[in-house]
Amino acid sequence: MQWDLVVDLGISSAFQVRSWEQELNSSVLSLGLFRHGLEDPKDANKILQSGRGHLVGNHELDWWELVALLIHEELETALLVSRLCAALPHADEIYASRAGWPISAAAADLKREIKTLGPNPDERTSGRLAHYWNVVRKFSWPQLREIFLDKYDAGYKWRSRVGVRASRGSGSVVLVPTAYTNVSRMAADYARMLPDQEFLFVTTRTSAAQFERPPNVRVANLAAYATKSADEGECSRLLDNWKALRGKLSQIPELAVLISAGRLDFIPDLLRNGLAMRDAWRGVLATEQVTAVLCGDDSNRYTRVPVLLARKLGIPTVDFHHGAFDGRFLFKTLPSDLFLAKSEMERDYLVNICGLAAEKIALGAPRLQDYVDATGSEKREFTHIIFFSEAYETSNARPEDIYRELLTPLLKLARKSGVKLVIKLHPFESAKERQWLIERVFSPADIDLIEIVAGPLTQNLLLNAWFAITVESTAALDCTLRNVPCFVCEWLVLSSYGYIQQYARFGVGIMLNSPEQIQDIPEVLAKSNPLAVQKDYLWKPIEPGTLAMYLSQSPSLSYDKGRGRKAN
Repeated sequence: MQWDLVVDLGISSAFQVRSWEQELNSSVLSLGLFRHGLEDPKDANKILQSGRGHLVGNHELDWWELVALLIHEELETALLVSRLCAALPHADEIYASRAGWPISAAAADLKREIKTLGPNPDERTSGRLAHYWNVVRKFSWPQLREIFLDKYDAGYKWRSRVGVRASRGSGSVVLVPTAYTNVSRMAADYARMLPDQEFLFVTTRTSAAQFERPPNVRVANLAAYATKSADEGECSRLLDNWKALRGKLSQIPELAVLISAGRLDFIPDLLRNGLAMRDAWRGVLATEQVTAVLCGDDSNRYTRVPVLLARKLGIPTVDFHHGAFDGRFLFKTLPSDLFLAKSEMERDYLVNICGLAAEKIALGAPRLQDYVDATGSEKREFTHIIFFSEAYETSNARPEDIYRELLTPLLKLARKSGVKLVIKLHPFESAKERQWLIERVFSPADIDLIEIVAGPLTQNLLLNAWFAITVESTAALDCTLRNVPCFVCEWLVLSSYGYIQQYARFGVGIMLNSPEQIQDIPEVLAKSNPLAVQKDYLWKPIEPGTLAMYLSQSPSLSYDKGRGRKAN
């Protein structure tokens, strides 16, 4: 069938769009063309402000703040769809390959029917069965168990019956709420700097407990603190408030689209389960001698709530981020007393891009030799290229297209140079799924050159790397600190948060503007020194005494532009 225009509602590169145009003999319009960069999350934030103050429960927690963290990406998508629809030419008929979001958003914006090409009801049933089967095949049993419990036991009703509480310590503890392994690892790095201070890591998911524990760290599961009952009166009030707020939000076009598409139907369950989760954290604070809270991911509702609760109780709260940047500060507030920026680059991003108050940010990375002790290239025997993969699905991108676009020229370089191509997976990726993808796309000869690596990034993996390449992963910073040239695919930017631009400003990574430039990497490496950067701006370790001060002083004191505290 010949189409007048093909619209891609995913995020695709210009090079992929041109390939489709040749294949389909039709013009192709990609949703990604309608991005406005940093303005997108800022515009979404302005819209989300309309819900603040309407879902305030006990202990002065505004549950809309947590809802906003979950819907901002879909709201940004709704903004893009609206811009795309405004640019579409008139058409007698519009078809979609399948129904659902964001097709419903486009139909609402265009105020007309969009016909669906397939499948029929019987095929939809078989499609759902195939989806569940693929999920079972993709993940290990522990991962499937965690996915099931996250979805069906978000309020810890079942897990509270088997949750094991950590043995009580003899004194005060710094509470570390954690939902992910990467957060736990970096928090453990901070804990090692204060061996005389006890830290209590309370995990919300089993995988968060998978890290190397220093002697001064205890680990417990949040489920062990969950209560058997909830305040039905508070829940009823919040649900009534949500009904009223829903009517108000329906008057805002961008949010009305989400509501009509059913994208906010989860909120009643979030409120019910959220109250149980909040009360579990109250149990932690009531049971343990918590003198400070150190949080590595305040965008996760399960780990943001204890920061908010502790701050209301006058307990010092300190945040950090386990990655290079957290662009979600473009639309969320800082819940803690202080944020530890690991570098001047991160601090500059938070102040000048996200608009955080400079006095709320202090420089303070973990003091780990592994992070700062770079190895000279003359000591390396190059054996592989590293491709840092990412969970592209979460950014509405297509992993298969990205792999084909990037790995095809990388495999040519690997074969020509006699090295392997190592695909280092993000924690959110499935090794099984990526293996299936590779087998679908590449030949057996190419597959023989590929090795998939999961788990934490190790010094050994980087030691003999010829170079690395990524889209916008934090790994670009890790490589730069360890003298591994890392190329950043600027044309494949996945988010609107300005990460790549900030990398470029501070010399992190070498920017590539097209897939054709990958073949020129050996020449670039031979002619220039891509590692001539000021690493003092990229990693600034904190002194143990300063970290101890931040975790012990009263939040009634203010900060002097990240250099220390002073009395009000």
